[in-house]
Amino acid sequence: MQVLSAVQRVVGVDNTSYLLVLIGNVFWILSLMFCAENKKVDFASMNRWRGLATILINAVLCRLYGESWAFSTKDIFKLNIRNTFSSVRGMAMAFGMHYLTSPVIHTIANSGPIIVFIMDYFRNGKTITRR
Repeated sequence: MQVLSAVQRVVGVDNTSYLLVLIGNVFWILSLMFCAENKKVDFASMNRWRGLATILINAVLCRLYGESWAFSTKDIFKLNIRNTFSSVRGMAMAFGMHYLTSPVIHTIANSGPIIVFIMDYFRNGKTITRR
């Protein structure tokens, strides 16, 4: 995309990545807050609409980049496992938004790096050092 290339030339690739992650997080938080503040919207509906938006955005991106929708058969099992985990996480977050405050939800949601360190220690025996 030409806009993304132009931004990368102006601010650099790393800063563009930081900017895109920041924008993505802002939209993610705003969408959860928007639905969580409306008690008439249940967590299952929130996830259905999020899934539909994800499909539509991916369809547009595939069309823009000329990519195929076809998955290789070896990837389907792993993709289904990943999507199951993502769906459970999304429903748990949406459910929790009706009972916990947004700062608590997002603090818990952003504890992923700590969980990665713990899993890496137990699964792979990696220790955390200053280097």
